[in-house]
Amino acid sequence: MLVALAPDHEFTTPRTQFEPDIEDIFARVPASITTKGMFFNAALTLAEDPVSADDLLRAAGLEPERLLSFTDYPWVDFLRLNVAIGDLLCAGDRAIGMRRVGRTLYSEFADSPVGRMLFGLLRYNADRVIGMGATAWNMSGGPGEVQAVSVGDCHYHYHFSGYPSDVTETLGIGVLEGALHACNEVARVSFARADAMHGVVDIQWG
Repeated sequence: MLVALAPDHEFTTPRTQFEPDIEDIFARVPASITTKGMFFNAALTLAEDPVSADDLLRAAGLEPERLLSFTDYPWVDFLRLNVAIGDLLCAGDRAIGMRRVGRTLYSEFADSPVGRMLFGLLRYNADRVIGMGATAWNMSGGPGEVQAVSVGDCHYHYHFSGYPSDVTETLGIGVLEGALHACNEVARVSFARADAMHGVVDIQWG
């Protein structure tokens, strides 16, 4: 479903100095929603001495364990890990930490068998990657639905329906930035929030 933006829902620069309302998100997203272990593992690559991957899992309230790439794990646990990274690696700046996590996720997916099948030889072609990115997103698990709409040359709108807007503005934008970085492009992004569970990312490059 495309997100309908009211006239007062303007595209603005994504916030970095705010704390996503995690408790509100947990209340809105069913615990049964899952995502793949590969995304946990990608996030854990951000561990830096003296903070280990196990430290990050413990900080998220999760048991240190080997996470299997194609096993389903609770999406809310993945969000908890995002928060832990924001708090431990980014001096308490959760929004920045979650965006950093997002930047790791495209390459993790693109290197997987499913990602190689979806993107093929064009995995570094920005228009292919951003055009097919919503399909990849919806295949990966998580709440809601994502749709990508071309609105011009090197210019897309990503519609997030039933997906927490605070997460779109942080993790989600990071994913898109990471995808374009892998294509040797620099993303120009802005964000319009319709409500707590619906928003649109404007993304351009070139």
